[in-house]
Amino acid sequence: MSNSAKKSDIRKKDFYIIRDEKSQNIVTVVFPNGIQVGLNEPDFNSGIVLSNLSTPPASTTNSLYAVGGTVYFDGTPLGAGGGGAPVNAQYLTLALNGTLTQERLLVAGNGLALTDGGAGGNATLAVGAGSYITVAADTVAVNLSTLTPAIAGDGLTGTGSTLAVGAGTDITVATNTVGVDRSTLATAFAGYGLADGGSTLNVGAGNGISVAANSVAVLPEPTSGTIAASSTGTSVIVEATNLILAMQIFS
Repeated sequence: MSNSAKKSDIRKKDFYIIRDEKSQNIVTVVFPNGIQVGLNEPDFNSGIVLSNLSTPPASTTNSLYAVGGTVYFDGTPLGAGGGGAPVNAQYLTLALNGTLTQERLLVAGNGLALTDGGAGGNATLAVGAGSYITVAADTVAVNLSTLTPAIAGDGLTGTGSTLAVGAGTDITVATNTVGVDRSTLATAFAGYGLADGGSTLNVGAGNGISVAANSVAVLPEPTSGTIAASSTGTSVIVEATNLILAMQIFS
C-alpha cells in the first residue's frame, strides 16, 4: 500500500495504515476522522487499555503511554501541567493518603509542637515550651528565676536569676573571689604541737625544740647546770637547771 493518497479517499476510510515501503512493517495506524472509545451505554466497555511499560518508548512526541502505572503524554505525566497532580511526587503531608505513592508524613520531633489549622489554614511547627523554657515570637529563653533555685546544690545559692557560691562559717565571698577566714580557722585547727598566730598556724616551740622561719630542730642536751634541793619536812624537792635529772625511787 502506498503512503500517499488523495484527501477525498482518506475521508472515506475508517483508518489508514502507514507501512514501511521496504519492509512493509506497519509504522502507524491513522484514524483520520477521530476516535471515540465506547458508547454512552452501561453495556459497552468504554475504557482504553494501555500496556504498562517498564521504560518509555523510543519516541514520546505526541504519544500516549503508561510507565510504572503512570500515564504519560508527550513525555509528561498526565496532570503534571494540567488538571491534576502526579500521584508519585514526593509530597510533604500531614496524613498519609492511599492514592499517593511517594508522600512524606510531617511529624513534630522532641522539643517541637505541630498545630494543624485545618483545611485552608496553616500548619504551624513551633518550639515547645516547658519547664524553665519560655517561647516568644522570635526567641527561646531559659527562665532563670525558677531554674537557679532548682539547680542550686550544696555550697551554692540561687536567688532570682543569679547562681552564686554560698558564704558560710570561715568562708567569705566577694564579687570575684572566694576566701577562707584564717583568723578563725587557725584557732579552730590549732591542736597538739601547733600554735595559733591569728591568721597563721605555727609549729609550737617547747623544751628542747626550736622553731625558725623554715625549720624545726631538736636542741642538744645541756652539758652543765646546777641542782638545788629543799626539804619541807615530809618531802624533798629537787630542781635542776640546764640538766636532765634522772631519778630512781625505791620503796
